[in-house]
Amino acid sequence: MDTNKEHTPPSAAPLLSLFSGYGGLDMGVEQALGPMRPVAVCDIEPGPTTILAAHWNTPNLGDITHVDWRGMPQVDVVCGGSPCQSMSLAGLRAGMKHGTRSGLWSYQCDAIETLRPALVVWENVAGSLSAVASSQQDLNVAQERARALAEHGLCGCMEPRPPMVDGFTPHTGEGAARVDDQLFDWLRAHQLLGEAGRYQCTRCGLPLFEHANGQWLAGDARLDGVHTGCTIRALGRVLGDLANLGYDAVWHAMFASDTGAPHKRLRVFVCAWPHEHNPADPTAANARLARLASLGPMRPEGMPFATWDRDRDVWCNPMGGDLFDEPAIFTDPWPKHGIMAEGRAWLAPAEWVNQPVHDPGLQPAGSGNGMVMYTPKATDAASDLPGVSGRPLSGSTFLATQVRLLDFPGRITNRQRRFRDRLLPTPSAVYDADKAGNQATSRHRAHTGRQLGLSDVVNLMGEEQ
Repeated sequence: MDTNKEHTPPSAAPLLSLFSGYGGLDMGVEQALGPMRPVAVCDIEPGPTTILAAHWNTPNLGDITHVDWRGMPQVDVVCGGSPCQSMSLAGLRAGMKHGTRSGLWSYQCDAIETLRPALVVWENVAGSLSAVASSQQDLNVAQERARALAEHGLCGCMEPRPPMVDGFTPHTGEGAARVDDQLFDWLRAHQLLGEAGRYQCTRCGLPLFEHANGQWLAGDARLDGVHTGCTIRALGRVLGDLANLGYDAVWHAMFASDTGAPHKRLRVFVCAWPHEHNPADPTAANARLARLASLGPMRPEGMPFATWDRDRDVWCNPMGGDLFDEPAIFTDPWPKHGIMAEGRAWLAPAEWVNQPVHDPGLQPAGSGNGMVMYTPKATDAASDLPGVSGRPLSGSTFLATQVRLLDFPGRITNRQRRFRDRLLPTPSAVYDADKAGNQATSRHRAHTGRQLGLSDVVNLMGEEQ
C-alpha cells in the first residue's frame, strides 16, 4: 500500500486498519478495491508497531480498548483480524469471550457501530468456524444450571471459591480452567479423589463435587451435564453482531495454496456492508465501493440454515423447535462459505465456492506438480524416521517425506541432517504447556511410542541416533 500522501490519488478510499500486524490484510483490500488512504492503524506488539511506523505514514491508535471512536474521521473501510489465539486449533480454545484475546472483536464491533463504514473486512483462523463464543443465552442457561445444582445440594457459583489446600496452587490467566476443576485434577493426580467430599465452596458453603454411580464428578460433568454446552460459535458471534448493526455479509474460507503459497493454511474472510445504503452519504470515488452500494440488498434463494434471534442473542434452526415451539438453537460449526442477509444465513452457491483465482499473477501452488505442503501440526512429529530407541515415531508420513525432498545445498553435517530429517511440530498450547519436561521424560515418551511435542523434540536434539 502506498502510504506517501503526495502520491495518494484523490480517489483513494479512507481506511481504518485494526489489529494491523504488518498490514497484510490492508494491502489485500487495496489490491481488491484500488487505492486506499489509511486514516489510522492500530496495534500494540513491538514488532508490528515498528513495521507500521516505518511503512505507514499514519498514526497508530495503540491499545484498541482505550480508543474513542467518536473522535475518528469518517472512513469507507474498516478492516482487521481480531486476535485468533483463543480460537485457534493449536491453542487452548478459550473462545471468543470477555477476557480472552479473541474477545477483543467487540472493540472492532464498536468501531463499526460508530463509524458506519461502507465495507467491513474481517479475517481469522479456521478455528473461528467452531470455537465457542458467549451470548445472552449463556447467562440464561447458567442461571438454569445454578438452580438445578442448588436443588441437588451442589455449588452452582459462576466462580466457585475452594478452600485453601496445602500443595495446590491454581493457575490464572486466559485459558485457565475453573479453579474447582483445577483442584479436582490436582486431587486425581495425587490420588486423593477419595477426599473430594471434604471440599465445599467458601462462597456458598455447598459441596464442589458430586458423587454419582460410584465416582466423583466435577464442573460440567455434574448432573450429567444438564444445561451446559455451546450456544454460539465465534463466526456466529461476528455475523450476529453485524446483523445487529444492520449489515449483510458473505464469508469465504480460503487455503493459502489457493493464492500460490506452498501450504494449505486455511483462513476465513468476512466482507460486510450496510443492508440499507444511504444515498445521501456518498462513498469516496472508489468505483467498486460505489458499485457495491448500488447493488441493493441480497436476495438469496432457498431456505436459510440459520436465523438470528436478536432477543436471545443466538442463531436458531428455522426448521426445528421444541415442544413449546421455541426455535432450536443452531450450535453446529459454521460452513466454510456462506451468505448472511437480514439476519438469515444461507450456504454459498456452488459456483462461488468453486470459483478459480482470476489474477493471472497468482498461480495455485498445487496446479503444476501437485506438491502442496500442508501446515504442520504437533502430531506430525518425524514419522517413519528413526527414533531414539530405533523405533519409528508415530505421526504423518506425508510432510516428513516432503521435507526430505528439500535438499540442503552443499555438504551438510550430521547435526544439520538431524534438523532436516526430524520435523519440528507446531507448538501446541495444550500439549507443550502440560508435558514440557527434561530429557529423561522425553526419552521415555519416545521409547514407549508416545506422541512427542515440541519440547520433547527439542530435548532430544542432542541425543545420538
